[in-house]
Amino acid sequence: MHVNFVMLSTGRTGGHRVIFELANALSKRGYRVSITALGGDHRWFPLNVDVNHVANIEIAEIPNRVLRKIRSYVPLGGINLLSLDYLIRRLRLPAKIDLVEPLSRNLPDSDVAVATFYPTAFAVHRHQGATGAYFLQHYEPLWSSDTYRNREIVETYSLPLHKIVNSSWLRKIMNTRHRCDALGPVTPGVDQSIFYERDLPKKEAKTILSLGKATPWKGLNDLFEALSLIRQDIPKLRLVLYGSESGTARMSPVPCEYVAYPSDYVLATMYCRADVVVIPSWFESSPLPPLEAMACGTPVVTTRFGTEDYCVDGKNSLVVEPRNSVALAEAIQRVLTDQDLAESLRKSGIETSRIFTWEQAAAKFEKTLKELR
Repeated sequence: MHVNFVMLSTGRTGGHRVIFELANALSKRGYRVSITALGGDHRWFPLNVDVNHVANIEIAEIPNRVLRKIRSYVPLGGINLLSLDYLIRRLRLPAKIDLVEPLSRNLPDSDVAVATFYPTAFAVHRHQGATGAYFLQHYEPLWSSDTYRNREIVETYSLPLHKIVNSSWLRKIMNTRHRCDALGPVTPGVDQSIFYERDLPKKEAKTILSLGKATPWKGLNDLFEALSLIRQDIPKLRLVLYGSESGTARMSPVPCEYVAYPSDYVLATMYCRADVVVIPSWFESSPLPPLEAMACGTPVVTTRFGTEDYCVDGKNSLVVEPRNSVALAEAIQRVLTDQDLAESLRKSGIETSRIFTWEQAAAKFEKTLKELR
């Protein structure tokens, strides 16, 4: 069976990692797997499947004044379709790029075409050469403030594509809000050859590790407020942020270090050196950091909504209500001051992480593929 994953970009994100891990695992299981995308660089991940980037750019309908403005930022000859669309939207220019038609036109013949983001769902639907599926890794209307875009997103949930979700939380939303009986969940896994417990020295200051992203729903401001509440009781506090937005470190109320674009190995050592890993998001759908931290033997404090499939409050993590900095502060302080609790969470977290492997994720995805036939 030929399975083609259809993506907008192959750049480095947690959601893209999940797709790449599934693609590699399905390939090992004997499937022919390929990826079609509009842009992005996938060299950050050891992919073992064919990747086809749609290179052609349709510029005939773009006004010359818009093209001149774009050229002042980047040579048009060195820009792909996805980047062109991003610049037009970022600069608020009077033009619109059709991402769906060229993507749909360039999809290969396959047995199953798997959409992975709302524009790709339209592309897969238009493509008539395969069974159409739609792998959902979040409830996208929650984090989009664009009314028109949200209407497009919701429209994709009505397309005649087989929906596959990555969490029980998302399956419930699709069922209750859109009367969609989705398959799954296909929960993600963790690479135990990279993310495992290491006996590394800790800093004297208690270290909190978290993703440093300014997007409001990622909850970084809630974490900052929580640290402001506990820094008097735990004066030696240290925050380590990672990701691609180093400017967020300047807003921290405690000493903060930012690690930009860490490799998997570096991230694993960061987990191991931390006293607690905090995921303060308002909503997620099977995020990778909790599982990665658990595999590294580091206690986890996280929020509800999308983590229910593997985070159990008081057993392998502390789970609090989102957008509640007081509850977040209390949970962080408990982990940092109660050694027995931290040790219990560490042991249970490691046991949990061993259940959630990429092999089990691929087996679940394979099962859903067989249900499509």
